[in-house]
Amino acid sequence: MIKLKNILLEKNDASVDIDRLLWNDQYLDAVAIKFGYNDDFSSLFWHGHYCPILYHCTTPEKYERIKIEGLCPKKENRGVISNRNIGPAIFTCIEEEVPLFKSYYGPVVIEINTKQMKMDGFTPYVEMEPDWARAKKLEFVFHKLGKEDAEASRFVDSSDQNTEGTVIFYECIPTKYLRIAEDF
Repeated sequence: MIKLKNILLEKNDASVDIDRLLWNDQYLDAVAIKFGYNDDFSSLFWHGHYCPILYHCTTPEKYERIKIEGLCPKKENRGVISNRNIGPAIFTCIEEEVPLFKSYYGPVVIEINTKQMKMDGFTPYVEMEPDWARAKKLEFVFHKLGKEDAEASRFVDSSDQNTEGTVIFYECIPTKYLRIAEDF
């Protein structure tokens, strides 16, 4: 990893311990806040320029229930380590990640119309996978420190099915925002 020990923060004389950023999340949070990091992914997702169409992959058997109930948070195993502490949730992905999600979760691809959700004012709390949220924060801090080569993907173990385009929902998504995606 990066070997720099002390780098001066902009606008003050406090130094940043690079090694500590990598293992101490409270320290990382404090430095990120000093640099102006916006940690509210949910607000950025719904009210920023992001809000892409999302997808959820499942089995035909589970889809029969989803057609009636909508997508509801479930406490199911996802990932070996990083997501084991996430409670009941709905894991969704961006279009580019659908083939990977299909291989793990099933061949039925459900499209989630997040744009219509937003237009209807239904904007439930969402977040990134915890490892990616931390990695994005590290990337932001390192860029502020002038380390442009510190990309978020360097800080995530992708072998645990972590993907940058995963969006986690904690509320049910009604059927009116769901449809089978035939393109995959």
